[in-house]
Amino acid sequence: MVDLRLDPGGDVILSWTEAPGARNKILRRDEIAHIQRLADAVSLAEASGQSAAVLSTRTALSAALFELLDGPERALAQRIAKAEAERRRLDLVVRARSDDRGALCVHPATWMRWELLPFAETRRRGAPPLTVVLQLGPQDLGAPYVLETGGLRILFMAFSPHDAPPELDFEREEEELLAAIAPMAEHRRARLRVVEEGTLDDLRAALLVERFDVVHLSGHGVLTPDGPRLVMEDAFGGKRLVPPAELIDVLERAKSMPELVMVSCCHSAEVRGPVASFAAELVAAGVPNVLGWTRPVRDDLATLAASSLFEQLAAGKTPVAAAQVARDRMRRTEEGAPAPSHAWGTLHLVSGSAAGFRIDDGAAPLSERVDREEIYKFLGSHMRVLKTGFVGRRRLVQRLLRVLLRGQDLQKGGARDVAGACVFGMKGVGKSCAVGRTIERAKQHTPELGVVVLHGALDERGVLEAFQQAARADGADLAAEDMLARAEESVLQRVRRVMEHWRRRRVVMVLDDFEKNLDPSTGSPWLIKPEAAALLEALLPTCATGKPKLLITSTAEFQVPGANDRALAFMPLGAFDSAAVRKLWMRGQASNELASVSLKSWHDLAERLGRNARVLAWARALLAGKPDAELAAVAASASAALPVWAPGDEASEEKHTELARLFLRHMACEQARAAFGEPALTFVKRARVFEAAVPRKAFAALAEDLDVDLDRDLDVLASWGLLEVGECDGARIYRVSPLIEPKLDVADAARWHLAAAKAWKEMAANAASTAVRIERTQAAWEHALRGGHLEWAESLASQLDGALEHAGLYADSLRLAERHLKALPDAPYGYLWVGSAALKAGRPPSCAVEHIQKSKSLLVRALGTEEHARVAGVLRALGAALIAQGDLGAAQQALERSCSISAKIHGTEDNRDFAAALQALGCVLMQQGNLTRARHTLERSRELLVKVHGTDKHPDVAATLTALGRILLMQDDWKRARELLERSLVIREILYGADGHPDVAVTLTNLGHILLIQGDWKRARELLERSLTILVKAHGTEEHPDVAVALHTLGRVYLAQGAWKRARELLERSLAILVKVHGTEEHPDVAASKLMLGGVLMIQGDLTRSYQLLTNAYDLLRHLHGTEGHSTVAEALRLLGSVLMMRGDMRGARQALERLLALRGDIDGTKGHLADAASLRTLADLLAREGELEQAVLYYRRVMTIQERCIGTSEHCMLAETEVALGWAIARSGQQESGVELMRHGLEFLRRHMPAHPIFRTLAQKQPG
Repeated sequence: MVDLRLDPGGDVILSWTEAPGARNKILRRDEIAHIQRLADAVSLAEASGQSAAVLSTRTALSAALFELLDGPERALAQRIAKAEAERRRLDLVVRARSDDRGALCVHPATWMRWELLPFAETRRRGAPPLTVVLQLGPQDLGAPYVLETGGLRILFMAFSPHDAPPELDFEREEEELLAAIAPMAEHRRARLRVVEEGTLDDLRAALLVERFDVVHLSGHGVLTPDGPRLVMEDAFGGKRLVPPAELIDVLERAKSMPELVMVSCCHSAEVRGPVASFAAELVAAGVPNVLGWTRPVRDDLATLAASSLFEQLAAGKTPVAAAQVARDRMRRTEEGAPAPSHAWGTLHLVSGSAAGFRIDDGAAPLSERVDREEIYKFLGSHMRVLKTGFVGRRRLVQRLLRVLLRGQDLQKGGARDVAGACVFGMKGVGKSCAVGRTIERAKQHTPELGVVVLHGALDERGVLEAFQQAARADGADLAAEDMLARAEESVLQRVRRVMEHWRRRRVVMVLDDFEKNLDPSTGSPWLIKPEAAALLEALLPTCATGKPKLLITSTAEFQVPGANDRALAFMPLGAFDSAAVRKLWMRGQASNELASVSLKSWHDLAERLGRNARVLAWARALLAGKPDAELAAVAASASAALPVWAPGDEASEEKHTELARLFLRHMACEQARAAFGEPALTFVKRARVFEAAVPRKAFAALAEDLDVDLDRDLDVLASWGLLEVGECDGARIYRVSPLIEPKLDVADAARWHLAAAKAWKEMAANAASTAVRIERTQAAWEHALRGGHLEWAESLASQLDGALEHAGLYADSLRLAERHLKALPDAPYGYLWVGSAALKAGRPPSCAVEHIQKSKSLLVRALGTEEHARVAGVLRALGAALIAQGDLGAAQQALERSCSISAKIHGTEDNRDFAAALQALGCVLMQQGNLTRARHTLERSRELLVKVHGTDKHPDVAATLTALGRILLMQDDWKRARELLERSLVIREILYGADGHPDVAVTLTNLGHILLIQGDWKRARELLERSLTILVKAHGTEEHPDVAVALHTLGRVYLAQGAWKRARELLERSLAILVKVHGTEEHPDVAASKLMLGGVLMIQGDLTRSYQLLTNAYDLLRHLHGTEGHSTVAEALRLLGSVLMMRGDMRGARQALERLLALRGDIDGTKGHLADAASLRTLADLLAREGELEQAVLYYRRVMTIQERCIGTSEHCMLAETEVALGWAIARSGQQESGVELMRHGLEFLRRHMPAHPIFRTLAQKQPG
C-alpha cells in the first residue's frame, strides 16, 4: 500500500506504508504537472481513436507513474520481483488521503489513471505484473468483507430516453449478464433483478424494499459545465440529467448500501479540470466501491466487462480481482481486432476499502426467487412469447407494468386508475411478447403473482381449466379449487366467486388473441361477442377495485360493454422502429430461442413488410386513412384491380402488405419516373441485386451508362419509399424495398451480380470485426455464385473458407462448401473446400480424401502441371485427410511431395507453404512412432513458421507447439511438454478467445492428458470437461473425432481415480463415436480406443471380453502399422501379457512380455522410458506370481528407478503402486518388516489420492505370510 496524502497547503506527500520505499516524500509541483500533461495526452489520444497515439501516450503515462512510485529505492520494482519469485501477481493499493474528507473526490490521485500503471510492463511481458486499485480514504487493508448471504444480489437498471439517441441495446446486455451468472444462479449463488423503468424514483423504490450487493446502472453519461451527469429517464421516457448528489441520496436511503455500484455510462469515471468524476463523488460520499469508464465505450465492450465482472464476483472474487479479469478479457478480445478501441484501459475502479467484499461460499444459498425458465415455459404453452432476443417496446412494457403493479395508466395528461390494458395492433408486431415481458418483470417485483392465460376464442371449458391451473399453482389455493369445483353453478358464477376471493391477491388474467372473440364492424371499434362480454363483466369489477389486473392482446380495438367502458387502457402497437429492427438483426438470435414463432418467420415478416417503420405505419393505417375513392383512383391509374375487402380485413397483414405494395409500386414509381425519367427505375431494378442494405458507393457500378447521380438521387428515392435506409459504421446504407421489386428481374443479371460481388469484397476488406468480415465475404461469394463467375467464386470461397476455419465454424463452412460444389460442379476449389471442411466437421475421412483427390486431379488438368503452389496446398490438405483416415504411408508421400513442390517453386524452404506441410509431416512421423525425426521436423517447422509470419501468435505455430508437446509427452519430458502446450493455449486464446473455438479445446484436451499423467486429476478433469463443452457447442454434436479423444482422455482420468464404471462408459462412448465417424474399425484411433477399453475390462475382471478386445486391437494395430515395432502395438502386447497372466496362462504371458522387452529397444532406442517401466512392471508381476521373488524384486526396483527419473519425483501414484508391489514381493520372500514398511508407505499415498484403488480390495482378501 502506498499513500498519497493531500495536505492543507495543496502538497501531495508520498509514503509507502512499509519498507522499501519513500516515507513522507513531498512530490514536486512540476512532477504532478508533468503527470497531468501525460494523462491529458492519453485522453486526447483515446478521443482521437488513433491506436499508435493511444499506445505511445499510455506507455509514457505508465512509465511516469511507475517512476513516481518506484523512486530511487526501486520500491515498486522490488515488490514486483518478490511477487514474481513467489509466483503471484502483486496487488497494489494507492491510497488517496486528506484530512478534509470533502477534498477526496478532487484529490490529484483521482485523475492519474492508475489502471494504466502496469500498461508499459503489460506490453513488454504480455500480461500485467500487478493489479492496482485507487482507494479514497484512510481505511487499512484487511480481509475482504464477507457478505451476509451465500450469493450475489444484483440490481440492473438501464436508461435510454427516447430523446437521447442512440438507443442502447440494453436487452442484449441483460441477456448476456444473465448468461454470465447462469451457472451460479442455477445453484442460487447469484440473482439478477431488472428494474424496467429507467427513472431515479423507480431505482429508489427498488432499493428501499430489497437488499442488493451490486447495483448496475447502464445508459448514457455526459459531462456538463456543472459536472458529470447520468442521462436517466423521466416518468414519460424523456431525458432527465441526474447529478451525483441525487444518486447518492438514493443509495444512502436504500435498505442497505450496495457494496459495489457499476456506472456503465460514458465518462462516469472521467475527471475533467477541477470537476470530480461521478465515481469519485460516490465513493467520497460513502459508497464502498464504484466502477466506471473514463471514456465513451461501445455497448458490446461495456457488456463484456460487466459480464466478466459479475461472473467473477459470483464465483467469490473481490471487486479488484474481478475488475482485473474484466480488463484482461477485454484486452485479449481487442488484441486481434484490426481497429481496437483500447477500452480495457478505461475501466476504472475507485474504492473506499480496497479489500472489497466477497460472497460466503459456506453460507446458505439465496432464497428461491422467480425462475425465468418456468415463467416462459408456462407462458409459451399458451402464447407466442420470446424468452430471449426481446428487443424494443420498452415504453409499452413500462406502461403495462404500471398498470399491473399500481393499477394506473400514466400519460402526459396525468394518471388514471384502470382495471387493465389492451394492447392492439397488427399480427406479428409482438403484442404477446410485450405482455410476456411485462409478466416476467412483474414476477421479479412480486414472485407470488398468479397468472391465468386464455388464448383465442373463449369457451367455458377452457376458462375453467385456466382458472383451475392458476389455483393449483404455487402451493395450491384450496378455497379457490373448491369454488371452481361447484358443478351446480355456471362457470361464470364460479369465476366471480374466485375473483372476489382473489381481491387482495396479485393475479393477472391474460386474454391473448382476443380478436377471435370480436365481431368485425364496418365502423370502429369492433363489438365483443356475448360469451366474451360476459367473461369481461365477471372479471372487470374486481380488477377495477382490487389487486387482480387484466391484460388483453388484440388486432383491433373494441367497445368494453356497460359500466366498464373506461376500465381498460387501450395501447396501440405499431411495427418495430428502425433502432429495434437493427438491434434484432445484429443479434442474430438462433431460431430455437423463440417460443412459438421461428426466427425465420419473424425475419421474413419484417422483410415482407419492409422493415421500415414509416412504410409499415402507412400501410397499416391505409384503409382507415384513405377513402375508397382515392384507393380506386390509385388502382385504376396503376392498371390494377382494387382488392376486394371484407369486414375484418383491416386486421390482416396480407391485406396491409397488398395495399402497401399497390401504393408504393404505383405512386413512388410514377413520382420517380416524372422526376428522373426511366433511368431511375432501371437503376432500381438493377439495385435489387443487393439483398442487404449497402453504402452509397456500392451502387456506383450499377449506375454506369445511366443518367443517375447517386449523391443527388439516392436519398430522394428513399424518401419516396423505393429504397429503405439504415445505418452502418456511421454511414447511411440502402437497399431496394422488396415491396417495390420482389426479386432481381433483369436480363443481364450476371453482370450486376459481379458488380455486387466486387462491392461486397471491398466492404469486407474494411470490416471492423471477424464476424462482419465473414458476413460480407459470404455476400460477395453468394453474388459470384449466382452470377456463375467461376474465378471470382473460387477466390472468394478460399477467403471464406479460411475465415470460417479461423472462427471455428466448421459446420457452416461445410454447408457453404457443398452449395459451392453444387453450383459449380467442376470447380477445383469446391472439391478441396468440401473435403477440408468435412474433415474439420468430423465427417468420415474417406469422404474428405475422395473430394481432395478430385480437386487435385481437376487442378493439375487446368494448370497443366503439378508443380504449382495451389497443387502443393491441395497435397497438404490431402495429407491431413489421409492422416485422419489412418493411411500414414500415403499421407507421408503426399506431404513430402507438397514440401518438394513448395521448396522448388519458391526457390527456398523459407515459405509458409513448406513450413505448414512440414508441420503436417511431423505429425505423420509422430503417429508412425518415429519420435526423434518427428521432433526434429516439427522444431524446423516451428522455426520457419515464426520466421515467415514474423510472430509466434499464429494458428500454424500453435498447432506445431501442440504437436511438439505431444511428442515430448511420449518421450516423458512432461515439464517441457506442458510448457509448450500452455504456450499453444495462450496463443489460441489470444487468436480465438477463451471458450469458443475447437482448436482451444484440442489444446485443453492435450493439457488434460499431461495433468492426468502428472497426477493432477482434478485439474485434468476440469480442463477436459471444459474442452468437451467447447467441442460439442462448436460442432453441434458429439459425433466428432476431437470429442471422442476428449472423452477417451476423460475416461482415463476416471480410471486413474478408480471410478471404473464411469471410465468404461466414457471409453465406450468414445469408441462408438470413432467407429461411426470413420465408418470402419480398421483405423488406428479405433484400435487405440479398444486397447484402453480392454484394459478397463481387465481391471473390472471381465477377462474374456478384455482378451477379445485386446487381441483384436493388437491384430488391427499390427496390420495398420505393418510392423510390431510401433509404440501402440507394443502397448497392446503388454496388455495382452497382463490379461493372459490374470487368466492363468503364465506361459503365454511370459512369451508376450519377453517379446515385448525385445521390441522396446528397437522402438525407443533406449530402455529408459515409462513405457519400458510398464513392460518391466508387468513382467515383474508375472515373476512374483510364479514365485521367482528375487528376480521380481530386481525388476520392481529397476521400474521404480525409471519411473522416478522420468516423473521427477517419488510422490506419484505410479511409484506408489510399484512400491506396494515391491513391498509385497519382499514380504513374501521372508523380509516381513522391510516389505510391510514399503507397502505401508505406498498404501498411505494411494489412500490419500486414490481411495477407490482396486489394490485395497485385493489386500482385504490377502495378507503377507
